[in-house]
Amino acid sequence: MESGPGCELNGSIDISCTPEDVWSFLGDFEDVEAWASSITSSYRTTGPDIGVGSRRTVRYRWVLRLEEAVTEWTEGQKLTYSVFGAPTPFRDFHETWSVAPSPGGATVKARVRYNLSLGLVGRLLNRVLLKHILRFEVWAGLRALKKHVETHSPLAPSLDDRASF
Repeated sequence: MESGPGCELNGSIDISCTPEDVWSFLGDFEDVEAWASSITSSYRTTGPDIGVGSRRTVRYRWVLRLEEAVTEWTEGQKLTYSVFGAPTPFRDFHETWSVAPSPGGATVKARVRYNLSLGLVGRLLNRVLLKHILRFEVWAGLRALKKHVETHSPLAPSLDDRASF
């Protein structure tokens, strides 16, 4: 994972399930709290059930509540959403999640892009605090998705199948 001058963070993780299995969870935009450990609740507010225009409200464990809307959707592969009314010091905030086949199953990539307000103060906050918190959240989200998919996928081995003697 890296961060650059354009306020962007990237991460990826390999998951031992098919891309279709991963997408069944990742593409359920309304039910993100089922696997994202930092989200305590989420629900669709307006728009279609899936795809561009779908909006949800999410509440994070630290009491932050955000409105998010899908701005890009490629069924079975990728979704991008934007935060509306992003809290200060964020001017805007966008997150993209994608899944692709890999030799061991699927690779999931997460990308966070944002711009800050507050000029020099915003840049200092980013350097000292924000990018570190966001980097942690991206990694935590990727790991939580992996754990959830690998333990809840209908094609994942059962616990009995994993045991070896």
